[in-house]
This record gives sequence, C-alpha cells and structure tokens, in this order.
Amino acid sequence: LDQPDEYWQRYLYFNAGFFFGSCPHVFGDRFLEYALTIRDDAPAPLVCQSLDPWLDQVALPLVIHSLGGGRDSAVHDHLDGDVTCHYRLFPLLYARESQAVIDTLVEDGVDLPFMGCAAMDVGLIQARVARMSVTGERGYEINCRYGDHITLRRMLLEAGAAHGIREVGFNALLSTRLEKSFGIWSAEFTMGYTAAQTGMDRWIDWDKSFIGKEKALAERDGNGPTQKIVTLEIADGDSDAMGYEPVWQNGDMVGFVTSGGYGHTLGKSLAMAMVNVDAAGVGTDLSVHVVGVERAAKVIPPSPYDPQGQAMRG
Repeated sequence: LDQPDEYWQRYLYFNAGFFFGSCPHVFGDRFLEYALTIRDDAPAPLVCQSLDPWLDQVALPLVIHSLGGGRDSAVHDHLDGDVTCHYRLFPLLYARESQAVIDTLVEDGVDLPFMGCAAMDVGLIQARVARMSVTGERGYEINCRYGDHITLRRMLLEAGAAHGIREVGFNALLSTRLEKSFGIWSAEFTMGYTAAQTGMDRWIDWDKSFIGKEKALAERDGNGPTQKIVTLEIADGDSDAMGYEPVWQNGDMVGFVTSGGYGHTLGKSLAMAMVNVDAAGVGTDLSVHVVGVERAAKVIPPSPYDPQGQAMRG
C-alpha cells in the first residue's frame, strides 16, 4: 500500500497474476469450493445481489486471501518473470491507416498472419504481439509487463505523431465491436450462458474431456438452446440501448439486450440481445424499450460492418 494510488501493485484482485501459490490445483479446487458456496448459500449481504456475471470477482480475492494473500506470497525474483508470466493486455493500433507506427518500433517490421502471435521487441519493450482486433479494423494487441505500460504508451504516441495517431476511449471500442457483432465477457459471455447460446460452441474440441461436456453434448445433440445471441438494428431515436432492456414480439417478452450503442461507422443504433430461438431469425421484427420508449427493432445478419472481415485481415 506504499505505492501510488493507481500503481498496479496496490490492488489485490486486479493483480491475480501477482499471486504465487504452491499448486494451481489447490488454487482451482479452493476457487470452485468458494464460488459454489457463495452461489448456493449466499451470505446475507449478497442475498439481493445478482452474482451474474460477478461471481468470480467475489470469490477470487477471498481465495487469494485464504491462501496467504497476493502481495508477499512470492519470492520477489519470480515476479514479472518466467514463473508468473506476469503480462497484461495493452491494446495498440486499431485503425484504417498504414501500420507504419508498429513497423517503426519493431526491427524489420511485423509480419504476422491474422490471429497470429509472436514474442518480439517493440522498441525497448519485450512483448508478445498478437494480430487481432475487437474493432473490425486491422489491429494488434500487445501484452507487456505492467511496469512497461507507461514507456510503451509514450513510444507509440511519439512514433505515431507523424501519422496522426490518437487515443480513443473504451466506449469508442464498444461502438465498433457492436458493428462487428463481437461479444464481450460480462455481457454476451457469462457463466450463465452455454456455448451454444453464444455461438462459441464452434470452438469446442469435442474429442477432449472437459467440465460440462455431458451437458454440452446433450444440448448439441438434442433440441439445442432455447435462446441465442442476435444482432439488432433499432429504429432511430434520441438514445440507444445499453443492456438489459426487454425485447418484445407481438406483446410478449422474448429476450433482453446484452449490449447496445450507436454504430458511428454505419450511422445506426445497434444492440446485441439474447432472444428466444423462434424470434432469432434474420429479418424478424421485434421491439425494444429504450429509456421507457418502445422502439421498433429488427434482427439483422451478424457483423453489419465488413461482414467478410476483409478490413481486419487485410
């Protein structure tokens, strides 16, 4: 606690990677025990609190504390080294412009295929760079040590000054990911949704053994999920959906919005929603209550911006 207020080492939960336990299996078993206890026998302060999707955030600091705490539980030589793999995400360059900035900072430039990743030096920073994008544009994500963030940010801004680089806020990223129908954790992906509901089942290796496989197979081979994630275009108004607004069809509630906002590239009010499968077909007319006003909505094909993904692959 002797660190500056915004320094990463002050915060136990945000720095789960700082925790160094004797065995990951012990940690996993303890986490499962605590999470199930909180979910199934919630203490009085949590009786009226929804634990979806925050159960992990409630359980994690308790688990770390029960195992000796996170600040001084490791030999200091191990922190930020090969043992802890102490890396955090630092997003870079989601833009339509050339990749001159990243090429300036990486010797011989970056030659990664889409979804490829590699360890490389970005300027003087040892990093792991991935060619991916949550915005739908060509982009990279850099994973570096916490202590290198300030230096890396400064280098990026200096190298990009001549190319008009500028920082954008988190809500700008949320707007662009809605135009790509990209879901995020705590909204489209939570512990309460199955892989089939969110479309993530396409990534499952069914030959592997995993927790929940029996239920997942029953859903796959049975009638499928009762609800699924869709993308909605909402009629123009003076506000946009944000999340948890009810979705209606002919007077019946058929789902709810998981994320919403204005798509500035397309000039449309967009939302992602979890709706009944019989209301999930492309072209289905629905309505959404936005700030108390019922607005017409329609299920549209996913990824209304650049459906083929050429921009982020180019």
